Amino acid sequence: MPTPDDIEKALAAVATEGAHEVPEPLTVQSIFWRLIDLDKKLRIFHRMADNRDLQFEVMTYELPSFANLRPPTELGVEVDRGLIKPIAAATLLLKSLQRAQRIVVAEPHVLDDIQRCIDRFLQTLPHARAHLQLHGADPKLSPPADEL
Repeated sequence: MPTPDDIEKALAAVATEGAHEVPEPLTVQSIFWRLIDLDKKLRIFHRMADNRDLQFEVMTYELPSFANLRPPTELGVEVDRGLIKPIAAATLLLKSLQRAQRIVVAEPHVLDDIQRCIDRFLQTLPHARAHLQLHGADPKLSPPADEL
């Protein structure tokens, strides 16, 4: 069972500074960094999926920027092809979180659904990252300081 300190640390890890800022231009590298960031944050969230504050943070600040990408993007057909499964999995996770937020007392099957959706999304990431690397993403580059 997570302690209040664990929950605070998870909220801090998931919280996004400047959520209302103008989004950066869409590039293969920025999507690659976004996938790495989502991977880290969702692995933390998976262990505490029953926490409603974390559900809200992930649902409001983390997933929409990726789940709301709709091909065709300006990145090209080949890049879009590699993003279809992760975008679909992120959309399913977003819908599961929205459904969980509407329920007053989340039953175990609702939490299982959230964790299954997180797992499904995480399973799509290695292929998506490899696909982005084929199309110009460099895993050796570090994200800009404002994206950390």
